[in-house]
Amino acid sequence: DTFIYDKITNIINAEGNVKIEDTINKYIIFSDRANYQRNEEIVSAFGNAKAIDDRNREITADKISYNKIPNIINAEGNVKIEDTINK
Repeated sequence: DTFIYDKITNIINAEGNVKIEDTINKYIIFSDRANYQRNEEIVSAFGNAKAIDDRNREITADKISYNKIPNIINAEGNVKIEDTINK
C-alpha cells in the first residue's frame, strides 16, 4: 500500500487497499487506487471501486467520483447499485 501527498497541488494519491471515510456525509469508499483533490473536495476511486452510505446502500463500479461539497457520487463502468433496505 502506498500513500503520496503533494503539498504543492494539495492532492493525495493512494494505492493498494484504499479506504476513504467521510464521517460528515457518512460514506465509505473502497478501491485499488484513489486520489483526493483537497482544494476541490473531490475523491476519485479506480479499480474495484465501492461506495457504501449510512443506510448500507452500495454502489460498485470501475470508477467512482465523489464530490463532497454537493454530496454527489458518480459511477462509471460496470455500475451496480444494491439497496438492501428498499428492495
